Amino acid sequence: MTLSRNPMRRGKRTTTALGFLAVGMALSLTLASGALAVSPVGLLTADSYAVTAEATITNTGTTFLNGDLALWTGASVTGAPTVSGTSRIGVAPGNAAGRQALLDVNNAYIDARDRTGASVIAGSTLGGLTLTPGVYKDSGTPASLGLTGTLTLNGGGDANAVFIFQSASTPLTEANSRVIPVGVGRRSFAP
Repeated sequence: MTLSRNPMRRGKRTTTALGFLAVGMALSLTLASGALAVSPVGLLTADSYAVTAEATITNTGTTFLNGDLALWTGASVTGAPTVSGTSRIGVAPGNAAGRQALLDVNNAYIDARDRTGASVIAGSTLGGLTLTPGVYKDSGTPASLGLTGTLTLNGGGDANAVFIFQSASTPLTEANSRVIPVGVGRRSFAP
């Protein structure tokens, strides 16, 4: 699985990627900022992070994280993901940046969670869908979103397209799942 946080980087498309940031019970994907019907979720200092967590980070398979990694209160990162940025792990005084990123992710989570007018994803399965910019949430059956194949995010040619996903629980990603952005200008999810 490949996760990329910096949408401004050019390069090849992700072939086995879930290109959004999972945050507790909601997740958001912001491809760019701009004045839209759906405004971006502000990540502030967390913008450069591919993954942020409190207790543990568990990885299975080959994973490349295009960005930084922050783990604030815990110190357990299993599965050895490859991190292109900086890994900030633990409650050390030198991890103030990791702590601030986690606080900013929490605020972004609250913003994304409280967005109204979400379209319900039937069966909570994102695989096989083509979505346009907007706010999406799980159907409650099962109680979280799941990526079980290819999700196409069609920005309709808008380089400032915003997609926000709300989930009642941690989103699940099956092996070989991927997100393909189309019609979003020059943005890409891979380095």
